[in-house]
Amino acid sequence: MKEITGEHLRAMRLAANKTQKEMAKKVGINIKTYENYENSVSPNIKLNHFLTWMSFCKLSTGDIMSQLDECRRDVDEAGIVRVRPTQHYK
Repeated sequence: MKEITGEHLRAMRLAANKTQKEMAKKVGINIKTYENYENSVSPNIKLNHFLTWMSFCKLSTGDIMSQLDECRRDVDEAGIVRVRPTQHYK
């Protein structure tokens, strides 16, 4: 499986002609966290941060969203339901 690296994130930002400060503000994180993402210090970017990042950089999230919609339809059609275990309190 391919991994999103800090180099990918930096390239996205530079291609969109944005500063680190602009991106951090738009993604909703502090500048240090942003720098950590780009420097691969924090290699596991949160999905909501990545989707916001993509959107701000004018990259399509269409393929991702289409696949998520397809999964949801498949689950609905198959009648799959996850039942959460009941918690018992003493």
